[in-house]
This record gives sequence, C-alpha cells and structure tokens, in this order.
Amino acid sequence: MKLFQCSNCGNSIVFENNRCVSCGYYLAYSSFYNQMVSLSPNLSQWNTPSLGDWQYKYCVNSQHGTCNWLVPLDSPSGFCLACSLNRTIPDLTVIKNQENWKKIEIAKHRLVYQLLRLRLPIFNKKENFVEGLCFDFLSPKNRDNLKTGHANGVITILISEADAVVREKVKQNMEERYRTMLGHFRHEVGHYYWDVLISNDKVTLSNFR
Repeated sequence: MKLFQCSNCGNSIVFENNRCVSCGYYLAYSSFYNQMVSLSPNLSQWNTPSLGDWQYKYCVNSQHGTCNWLVPLDSPSGFCLACSLNRTIPDLTVIKNQENWKKIEIAKHRLVYQLLRLRLPIFNKKENFVEGLCFDFLSPKNRDNLKTGHANGVITILISEADAVVREKVKQNMEERYRTMLGHFRHEVGHYYWDVLISNDKVTLSNFR
C-alpha cells in the first residue's frame, strides 16, 4: 500500500490513519476523488475545496474505528462505498468479534481502494441484485460446512480468518505459501469479476483464452 502525505503539514501518513500525529488534523479518504485529505480537528462536518467544495462527514462506521472514509453530508445511509457493500457483520457485542471485524474491514477497504484504482465497476447488490456485490462476515459457530468463498456476487468471509493464529494453522494444514485477509478478498473478488466481466461475454472470453 502506498504512503500518503498530510495535505496540511506534509507528514507521511498511511491509508488507515484518521489523524496526523504531526499537526493533529483529521485524515480521511474520498472514494469518489480517490484522494486522502486533511480536515480541521475542530469540526465534525467539512467543506473541502479539493473535493468539489461539497460538505462531507465521516462514514457511520468511523464510530467503531473501522473506517476513515468520507460520505456526502446528505448521504441517506451514512455509509461509504466500502461499508455499504456489507450485508452481514458479526455481533459487535462480542469483544473478539469487534477485534476481528476491524482487521477484516482494513483488508476490505484496501481491496475496494485497489478496485477503484483499477477502474473496475463496483455494483452494490442492494441496488443491482443480478450483477451486484456484497459481503457476509460470518462465524462458523452452529453452522455446518460454512466456508470462505464466493457465490453469485456474495463473498463470505469467516471472521475466524482475521485471527493470525487460526490463519497460520489453516495455511500449514493446506500447505499454502500465502494466506492473508487481503489475499482472501482478492481471490474471491476475482471469481466475482470473472462472472460479471468475462464468463457471459463470448468475445471477451475468447480473447481471454
């Protein structure tokens, strides 16, 4: 993941930072403009010239420490592009679920950022049931044969995969060289884009082959 700079003081920042340790300004990402911006720490709503001079606020999930993306002030749902793709999240009254979900969201936000940079279409399944994408973050507890995977635009991720110890055990059992949260997202979203962009287009499929 690339490094960014605080637009207020020039200090180096990373994608998940929500505050600059140098100048104290809030930090946020705009998915529409694909840009990190610095925001006055004395406000909760911002008018930012570099983002079209519209008024913005943080995504609702910023309250959980899982998102630093901006949404328009008049956004009906209050969720950013990445968080709006969630269909199911774990029970956040369980502390371990909170910890694992935060790790999952970090990986998912990085995935969506990369999809935007690749200019791949992102359809929300709530708005486009046939070609849309959504995420279920589930626990295998009390569910038989529940696995991480993709089916018809629904990407299921077991929240236990966010535990590094569990993930390492699975990696060794399956004799894998690489097993990360972001790797899971990239793999499963590859199946999704194959279905949406390749499999039903004979010309594209022929060119791919």
